Amino acid sequence: MRALKGLVIAMAVFIGIGVAVLVYGLYQTASNPGFTFFSPAASVKAFGDITVPVPAGCAIAGMRPDGGRLFLRIGPDGPCSRIIAVDLASGKLLGTVTVGR
Repeated sequence: MRALKGLVIAMAVFIGIGVAVLVYGLYQTASNPGFTFFSPAASVKAFGDITVPVPAGCAIAGMRPDGGRLFLRIGPDGPCSRIIAVDLASGKLLGTVTVGR
């Protein structure tokens, strides 16, 4: 009987939390029509076209996204070897890592 009482209390708490989240979501949606709980990609704005400076004779050898950034590996190895970081939210170039000897 104690287990059943504990289960009923736990379910009542979960229902209360669910109602509170629902009311919060309705309030946020009423004040901000673009509000979303779990979809940060919906708030990403297009930044248009960007130009990534790549030296003559060099090309993009690889790409790797990481969070809100894109890392471009420029090759071939040698004087072209570098990594360029781009912010995906704004399209701005964050920086370049050049390997020198």
